[in-house]
Amino acid sequence: LEYYLAAQAEASDPSSLDATIQLLEDFQTAQDYVDNEQYTEAAAALKQLQNWVTDPSSALYEAIEELLAEAQAAQSDSEFAADFQRAQEYLANSQYDQCAAMLDTLDADDTLTDDQKSQVADLREELTKEQKQTFADRIDELEQSDLQIASAATVEDELALTAGSFESWDALLMDMYDYLSTILNADQYAAEEASFEQWVNERDSGAENAASAVEDETEAQLASYSFRQSYTKARCYRLLDMM
Repeated sequence: LEYYLAAQAEASDPSSLDATIQLLEDFQTAQDYVDNEQYTEAAAALKQLQNWVTDPSSALYEAIEELLAEAQAAQSDSEFAADFQRAQEYLANSQYDQCAAMLDTLDADDTLTDDQKSQVADLREELTKEQKQTFADRIDELEQSDLQIASAATVEDELALTAGSFESWDALLMDMYDYLSTILNADQYAAEEASFEQWVNERDSGAENAASAVEDETEAQLASYSFRQSYTKARCYRLLDMM
């Protein structure tokens, strides 16, 4: 650029160098954008320059390509850093669904470097551990709550507590299946769904058999809920092991 400006000052027809000087100034502007980490602006300016500089053998053409590649790589790194930091913040705030969604978005980016892919994999493993611990904590809370059943004063109280316990374990089970649907591949989850349908039939028939073995209606209901509760609890522990 300095050379052309000097030449223009001495040229008999200065306007003949205007176009070249403008291209060089635009390139310098793009370089400034890169230096200032304004990668979107740099890429836009360089792509426009590509339309104007059509000689592949020129030094400017090669410089534009190199700077554009640098800007795009830096922009990709910058976007990755921002998205990855957001995923980390989601995890730190126990926003597990948002964290998983952000990691899925990062996984789908085929421009990630091996190091970036490794960072994503490590954070996903940390997310899995956090979510598993959350389910483990919920199981512990339900186990503590179930201790009240043994101290029920009447059969009616025991029935109410057992029925409530079953509903809580069943709700946890559904949440665990929802989570597994996000971490198992399609074949694994399809197999687990088929297993679940069979398990539900076994649980219901077992509860019916337990109830039919007792004549008193309240005792029969208690036997049914007790079977469902214990069967569902065991399934929750099984799913926890799968995480």
